[in-house]
Amino acid sequence: MKIFKSSTSLLVLGFGNVRNRPLSRLVETRNVVNEHVPPARFFIYKIGIGLGILLQWNVSQRFRVAGAIVPLTLCASVSSSFIPRAGPASSSPRPANFDPVLPFSCFLLLSLVHGMIPTGPFGDATVDTRNHGSRYCTRGRRPQLGRFFKRSIERLTWTSRLHHHLSPHQHHGNCHHGVTVGPGAFTRSMDTLENFYKLLGDSSSKLNREHWALTTSFRLAFPTSVADPLPYLKRTWLAIRQLHPGIGSTAPPTDPANPTSKVALTVPPLDPEAWLAKTFVVHDDSTLVDDATAALSLRPTDTATLHWVPATGTIVFRSSHWRIDGVGSIMLAHAFMATLVSVLRLGLDAELSAHASSVANGSLTPSLDDVVKAPLDEESTPEHLKKAADSLIATFLGGIPTIGLPTTPGSENAIPGPTGRAHVSLDPATTAAVLTACSARGFTVTSAVHAALIRVVTRYPQHPVAKNYAAFVATDMRRRLGAPWDGVPYAVGIFSSGVPVCIEGALEGKSFDALAADFHAVYSQDLDRLGVDERGEPFGMQDIIGPYIRRTTKLFTAPVPENMPPIQNPDLSSLGLVEKILKREYVYGDGDAYGPGTTIEVTDFWIGVEMLARALQCHVWTFRDSLTLHGCFNTSFYERDFVAGVLGQVTAELLVGLGLVAFAFWAAYVKSMVPVTTDADYLATSAARQGTRVGFATPTTKD
Repeated sequence: MKIFKSSTSLLVLGFGNVRNRPLSRLVETRNVVNEHVPPARFFIYKIGIGLGILLQWNVSQRFRVAGAIVPLTLCASVSSSFIPRAGPASSSPRPANFDPVLPFSCFLLLSLVHGMIPTGPFGDATVDTRNHGSRYCTRGRRPQLGRFFKRSIERLTWTSRLHHHLSPHQHHGNCHHGVTVGPGAFTRSMDTLENFYKLLGDSSSKLNREHWALTTSFRLAFPTSVADPLPYLKRTWLAIRQLHPGIGSTAPPTDPANPTSKVALTVPPLDPEAWLAKTFVVHDDSTLVDDATAALSLRPTDTATLHWVPATGTIVFRSSHWRIDGVGSIMLAHAFMATLVSVLRLGLDAELSAHASSVANGSLTPSLDDVVKAPLDEESTPEHLKKAADSLIATFLGGIPTIGLPTTPGSENAIPGPTGRAHVSLDPATTAAVLTACSARGFTVTSAVHAALIRVVTRYPQHPVAKNYAAFVATDMRRRLGAPWDGVPYAVGIFSSGVPVCIEGALEGKSFDALAADFHAVYSQDLDRLGVDERGEPFGMQDIIGPYIRRTTKLFTAPVPENMPPIQNPDLSSLGLVEKILKREYVYGDGDAYGPGTTIEVTDFWIGVEMLARALQCHVWTFRDSLTLHGCFNTSFYERDFVAGVLGQVTAELLVGLGLVAFAFWAAYVKSMVPVTTDADYLATSAARQGTRVGFATPTTKD
C-alpha cells in the first residue's frame, strides 16, 4: 500500500496547485483531508486513485509520450479543487460540499476512457513509428478489467529491466512478436526471415549437419606482455554472452510440412560455468584451421560456439545462420575485440557488466519484422505489397532454369558430406588497381567480380534448356533501417535478405563490361522506392519484407519440377571493406600505464557457410588492403582442385576485363597458379605469400 499512499498524497495536494503553495501549507492541507474525511470513504478514495494511477501509468509506459499523462494531471487538478485551502488543521473546517467519492469517480472514469485504447493490461496496441507515432496498429482485444492488477504489477516489476535491455523502438513491436523479459531470460517468436533460415538449416538435421551455418575466423597476434591469452579470451566470451544475449538463443525444430509456421526463440538465464563448458572449445592442435573442411563442417549445436586454436592464434566463431548474418558476424568480431581490450584493461575480476560499452550493452536484437512492422500474414498484407513481392519473385523465375557449374561426375545421388573452402587474394597494389579501374568504369567491385564469375561459368557445359543466369544477391537491410539498428549493439540478428537478379541471354557471349553494367543496375537499384501505394506514397524493401520472404520460403522449399535441371548456380555475397567494422589493431593501454606492447593485431580474416546444396557459394571482401574471393562447396559435389581453378579463372577474368593484364600472359600465369585453400598454405608461405596472392609490379594494358 505504500505506492498507493504516496501517490494518493501527491494527487490530493493537486498537481495544478503545487507551484503556488508553500510546502508547509501543502502538508497542512493533506492533514485536513486525513482528519475530516471518514476513514472508510478515504480508504476507498485511495484505492480508486491508485487504480487510476496504474491505468494511466500503463498507457504512458507503453506509448512513452507525455500526452498519456494528461488525464492524470487533469483529474488531479479536479481532485485538488475539492481540497480546503484554510489554515492549520486544528482550525480548518471541512467544506460542506467536499466528497472524495466525486473526484474519485471523475478520475476513474477518465482513466477508464483513456484505458479503452487496447493497450497495457487491456489489449495490445502499438504506435507505427514510421509515421512518427501518428497511427495505431491494433489487434482489437476488448478491455479485460480482470487482468488489470496482474498486468500492472508485472509492469512495475520488470519494465525497468525492459528499458535497460531494449531500444525504445522495441516497445512498439508487441503487435508482431512480443519480447518477454524475465530474470535474465528472453523469449520472442521467430520472424519471417529467421524462420526462412531456420527451415533451410533444419532440412539437413538428419545428416547431423546444418545448411548455411555461418563460420567466421580471425587470427590474432598478441603482444609478448600477454603470456597466456586463454583466461582473457574465456572472460571475454562470457561477457559477450551477457552483453549480446542472442548468441545463447535456442529454437526448437521447424515443421517442414508447414514452412510458414514460426517457432519461439528463447534465451535462458546465463550460467557462467555451464556456458563456458558448453560453448568455449580449445583445440590442442591446428587441425581446425589446417584442414580445409574442418571449420566449415563442425557439427550443429544449440547455441553459438567459440573455438580457440592457440597454435595459430586463431578464433573461430560458429553459429546457425538464423541467429546472425555475415555483416553481423563481423560486428560481433569487433565487439569481441573491444570487450577483450576491456578485459585486459580492467582485469579478470571485474564484473561482466563493467565491460558494457557502445558495442555491447546487453540488448536482445528485435526481429526484422518487429523493426519494420511487417504484416503478420497474407490476410493483413496490403494488396500493393503483395504485388511488389510477386514481381520480385517473378524476376527470379524469369531466369529459370539457370546456368551453373557442373558437379563431379557420378555425384547425382550423392549424400552431402563435409564443406570445403578455397580462396584467392590479390596483393595491395593489384587491389588498388582494381578499385581504380572499377571506379573509372562506373561500377562497383562487386559488380565486376560477379560479371567475371558469370563469364567463367558460361565456359562450362550447360543443360540444353538453361540460357539465363538467375540468383539472389544479398542485401544488408541494416543500412536501410539506419540507427540504431545498423550499429554493433544489434550485431546478433538476421538482417540479410536477397534481391533477385536475372541476366537474360547469359550464354550469348556478353562482354565483361556489359555484364558488369547489368549487375551494377541490380546492386545500385533504389530499394527504398520499389513502388507507390494507392495514396501515391513510396514503399521500399523494408515494407514488403514479410510477404516477400514468405514467397521466397515457399520457393526454396519446393521440389525442382520434372525435366528441369537442378539449380546449381554459383552465388556471390559481398561483405565490402571489412575494416569499416573489424579493425586491424586494438590497443588496450598506453606504454606508461601498461608497459610496452599493448596492441593486439588482427592479421587475417575469413568468413564462410556450410554448403549442403549442389552449388558454389562465393564471398568477396577487402581486408588489410587485399581483395579476397572466397568459395565454399560441398565435397560430395565438387573437388577442391576444380573450385580452386574456378576461382583462379574468375580472378583472371576480372583483371583482363578491367584491362589490368594482357590475356596471353595471364592465361599462362593462371595455368601454373594454385590458390590458397587452407591456413596451412598461408603459414607455409607467410613471408612472401608466393602463389597465394596475385600481383603485378605495374598493370599492363589489355591485348
